[in-house]
Amino acid sequence: MREMFQTEAEKRAQERQKRLRKYFVEPPDPRDRTAAWVIVAIGGGAFCAAGAAGLHWSVLLGAVPMFGSAVCVAVGLDRLFQYRRRHAKSHPRPSDLEMDHLLAAELARVRSVALEKLDLTSDDLELTEQGWDPIAELERGGPVLRPAERRPLVVFGPADDAREEFGADRVWRFSAYRVMAICPTQFNLGLYLCTVDLLTGGRRREETHEYQYDDVSAVRTITVGEPRPALEVRLRGEEVRFARVLQRELQIVTSGGDGPRIGVIVPVEDGAPVRSSGVEQVIVSVRRVLRDRKVMGPV
Repeated sequence: MREMFQTEAEKRAQERQKRLRKYFVEPPDPRDRTAAWVIVAIGGGAFCAAGAAGLHWSVLLGAVPMFGSAVCVAVGLDRLFQYRRRHAKSHPRPSDLEMDHLLAAELARVRSVALEKLDLTSDDLELTEQGWDPIAELERGGPVLRPAERRPLVVFGPADDAREEFGADRVWRFSAYRVMAICPTQFNLGLYLCTVDLLTGGRRREETHEYQYDDVSAVRTITVGEPRPALEVRLRGEEVRFARVLQRELQIVTSGGDGPRIGVIVPVEDGAPVRSSGVEQVIVSVRRVLRDRKVMGPV
């Protein structure tokens, strides 16, 4: 029974991967299909004209043009078959909304796994309202202000080995994400990190950390490298220019000088192809908890 369950789970993961992989394959330009049909039509018309000329005047007179026309038709058909193969690799293409909902579901699962790995319940969490819910933002398409809820804070950014694609809504999406779930309690700061493979739903590179509040010396973000230049890409046959983005890193610095970190992409100006990460709101919440715990001590 267990082997059967694993086989079914693996089968579902493979089917999911096959379907979602198409989102990250650049679809062919429809103009390539049109050009291929034009070549076929020209070649076919020339072939018929050359054949008629050969019958009217001389077979030898029409043979050379007929051969050239046949080559033209063959070239056009080859381009058409190439277009169809590329189209099949990228279609049926998952929608942007489906990709967002899948990411929201994976982030919700990471929250649950974080509590399980750290042996915590939602009642153990000491949180203040951060005014940002990344899962609701993904599901509803906009920032959501909610009453404080006892659940881990989540920060996520693209994994180092992730594939990337721009959606029809011109938002940058990735095939894998590095996720950090932050779990402040009365006694310590718990962290769970993992890489979520959006194509399969699998998790890898899992880490758990627990720190006494006195051992946490700073929670900060630093800029990694230079701001990325404005992006100019061809999107659905249209040249699109996106505003600049910045790679930043959220760091939990301990008294030993090290600690977990996670990279996020933040917009530098309006028109950037990324949503707000909410990382600043998370930092405010964590710093407030750290300040309160260090002043008051464990309750």
